[in-house]
Amino acid sequence: MRPGGENERRSVASLAWAYQAATTEVVCAGYAGEIEWQRSMRFGDMTETDLLRENAWVVLSCGMRESIVRMRFPEIAICFHHWESARQVLASLPQCRESALKHFRHPGKIDAIVACAEWIAETGFMRAKEAIRVDPVGTLRSLPFIGPVTSYHLAKNLGVPVAKPDRHLVRLAGAAGYRDVQAFCSDIAACSGDPVSVVDVVLWRFATLRSDYLNAFAEGLQNAVGARCPVVARRRTAARAVQQPRCKATNRRRFPPPRLAAGIPGY
Repeated sequence: MRPGGENERRSVASLAWAYQAATTEVVCAGYAGEIEWQRSMRFGDMTETDLLRENAWVVLSCGMRESIVRMRFPEIAICFHHWESARQVLASLPQCRESALKHFRHPGKIDAIVACAEWIAETGFMRAKEAIRVDPVGTLRSLPFIGPVTSYHLAKNLGVPVAKPDRHLVRLAGAAGYRDVQAFCSDIAACSGDPVSVVDVVLWRFATLRSDYLNAFAEGLQNAVGARCPVVARRRTAARAVQQPRCKATNRRRFPPPRLAAGIPGY
């Protein structure tokens, strides 16, 4: 079922409420930590460790199931000194590379991780960070194994307010009448109160949880016809917020107001 064509965008309020329904489902499935980790990421706070780690995660994830990468990533982190610094990686490069290949037998990807460390060491972390700030997608795309889609993925993971145009989000955006994933996620963010990067994470995880995610999102759109933006609705019903239904799986309230979670560990 297609809720709207390219020339028929759904109202932003309907999109935001469908998104909130998806958020509830993702939280109830046990992925609240993933959402809070993304919410806590701010580019201004990015460290050298963050850049090394997130680049490695995105590189290893290219063309592979997330569950496999998540299972092997702790061992890879040990091989690269827990991403402490680029210079530490380069100081023991042969051992790092050899041990990493024992856990992840893809020389091209392991060499791409090393290349990122070399770039940081040669450029200097602060200069590299400034280059990313000025041109996030262009700068990151110059790194090995980082392409048109994964450059957005890496930028998002580093705290840049962008969404990655992967196949799931492209399909959801198209079903809602959008040609551009950034515009789609930005409109939802403006109405829901969540950052664009969080919108990305929620919708991507929702799509991985349900094979019928397009139909499920369409149902959310249909059910939200005539609704106000959730942010506006929250302001007008704050006194009744304590009576919102809770998710049975997590005992968390449905449609929770946005909150900062910088102190919550990464997921």
